[in-house]
Amino acid sequence: MNLEKIQEMWEVDSKIDEFNLDSESLKIPQLHQKYYKLYTEFKFILRENEFKCKSLLRDKYKYYSGKASKEEYKEKPFDLKLLKTDLPMFIDADDEMQKCGMKITYAEECINYIESILKMITNRTYQIKNALEHRRFEAGG
Repeated sequence: MNLEKIQEMWEVDSKIDEFNLDSESLKIPQLHQKYYKLYTEFKFILRENEFKCKSLLRDKYKYYSGKASKEEYKEKPFDLKLLKTDLPMFIDADDEMQKCGMKITYAEECINYIESILKMITNRTYQIKNALEHRRFEAGG
């Protein structure tokens, strides 16, 4: 599942059939379950990526500080001697660290989007109620 697919699903699910408000009201729990399931899946993905990034950060720290195994330097030579103050700059600029950070950012964006959907679903009861009250008002009742 990706953000684009979630957006496409919500584009369909967000529509309220104004002529079948009773069935729309009954769909609220199903919609909530559907998107809350996605929310929990992305929370797990986020945590998993955070743990992977922490492990990668440890490995990159060892690599850039000169404490990695000799085999690692044979595969990927690094001849500079860095000061401790320079380590964050090299680690932050590392391609693998940036990819890992982007996975975290992507999961966070998906979570934020799903959270906003869940808020809309929670408010759907009020939207339906307001539509019914407006109809009563127009009908003179």
